[in-house]
Amino acid sequence: LTGQYVYAIKGLQVNHGGIFLEHPCTPGLRSRWERKDLVDCRATELYDATNNALSQLLSNSGDDNPFMRDIYFPEEGTFCDSSDTEPEIEIEVNGDCWTRVHPEHMSVFDMTYWV
Repeated sequence: LTGQYVYAIKGLQVNHGGIFLEHPCTPGLRSRWERKDLVDCRATELYDATNNALSQLLSNSGDDNPFMRDIYFPEEGTFCDSSDTEPEIEIEVNGDCWTRVHPEHMSVFDMTYWV
């Protein structure tokens, strides 16, 4: 319609060959979460502080996208347990399962220049 070549990025990893993205509890960090069927959810074992902080942010994100959600970890006032270091997280929140994905997962880019 527009003559532009646009692509959604898919398949980027949170952990690629031992190179990890920052933990979603990093102050100021935006993390992206994809909704997953609850029956397929394998909730990550998290300490209470981490579980509570991420659950609250996912519940109160203000993002009404039913499939994906971006959250921003506050610079101050919210804390996770420092023992939780695994960046690949699945978490159940209010009957939904959310999986942490790459922050550019399903982002759309204009690739016309390179085509």
